[in-house]
Amino acid sequence: MKRVIDVQKQTIHWVSDKGEVVRSQAFSFARKILAFLGRGALSAVAGFADRASSGLIMRQRGHDGFKIFSRWDVEHWRGGKLLFAERGVPNLYTTEGITCILNDVFKNTASPDPWYVGIQSTNNPASGWTMANQGSTWSQFTSVDETTWPEAVDGSISGGQITMSQVTFNIAGSGTVYGAHLTSNSTKGATSGTLLCAVNFTASRSVVLGDDLLVTYTVGAQDDGV
Repeated sequence: MKRVIDVQKQTIHWVSDKGEVVRSQAFSFARKILAFLGRGALSAVAGFADRASSGLIMRQRGHDGFKIFSRWDVEHWRGGKLLFAERGVPNLYTTEGITCILNDVFKNTASPDPWYVGIQSTNNPASGWTMANQGSTWSQFTSVDETTWPEAVDGSISGGQITMSQVTFNIAGSGTVYGAHLTSNSTKGATSGTLLCAVNFTASRSVVLGDDLLVTYTVGAQDDGV
């Protein structure tokens, strides 16, 4: 008796020596091939798959990852009274920012220095935000007394992280501030340079003339532990 695979109909036929189909059974394509080869092949391939899967899991457990993380602190003051404060809000690294980091570390490209802290009037930062699409895809909040964005003055590296000096934005007009960002361009409303990262405050801030927003940025790096 012979076994014949009908690929189009996804069926295996058992054919007698006289050419008569004795039995037919549908199989997935992979099992058709294995059944055609015999049980020994099925067991061997199954064992190989188990070993390959086990090896893959072991490789995933190796410490081959590296991550950069950022946290933001913000305080909202009005007339000497603290209206709102939050600590350790995580941000999003833009594709443009990640490319900048890779170019700096692996391509020996000169990195932007210094970085500047800005605030934005657009909600929900996205990976596609860039300085080039500032004003169209997203917008900076520029109603502040500062003539340029304040520099993110970095401190010493300690425990695998750097905490930048706190910056203050003196609000010059009413509006809504949704978050903050790091940019290589100190000019307010600019559409050139690099947007490294951006954060959404957990609660948007409705600001008025005379308010102060105090912002602190911390960046760190560590093995991903995987």
